[in-house]
Amino acid sequence: MLGGIIYYLDSTGQHGLVVADSDISNSHTWQNITPFSNVGAYLTGLYLGGNATTAGQQNTSIIVSVLGLSDTNAAYECSKIISNGYSDWFLPAIQELVLIYIEKNSIGTTFQTSGQTTSYWSSTESSMSTAWSQDFKNGSATNSSAKDRRYNVRCIRSF
Repeated sequence: MLGGIIYYLDSTGQHGLVVADSDISNSHTWQNITPFSNVGAYLTGLYLGGNATTAGQQNTSIIVSVLGLSDTNAAYECSKIISNGYSDWFLPAIQELVLIYIEKNSIGTTFQTSGQTTSYWSSTESSMSTAWSQDFKNGSATNSSAKDRRYNVRCIRSF
């Protein structure tokens, strides 16, 4: 099971991405420290045509490195969890997150589609004050989510 649910396999069938069984409890901000700054997490991740990269993992490392451990943001929360025996979780890049949305019905776990927020953070930054998010109710991805909004967080890992 590799710690969660496999939702993507590369063309070799040997490597892919795993999504955690559940959200991190409570919603989180993308960046909690103000004033906001460009972090440099602009990598977009998995191209739906097939070439997987480690963008979410790289973005998470960049965010944690730049913001430090005092900012309890979505990327930091993913980087510190240990779930099902694995400790290499990260916040997905936007295209990795979009693929989770596309595969959500076959993944076999519940995503937040009602309540205060139905959006999930990605690790992809879009400007000094905004980052990409994916709405799991209406399917829209947006690059204009204010970094201090509290959204859901679902971590992934690669293998």
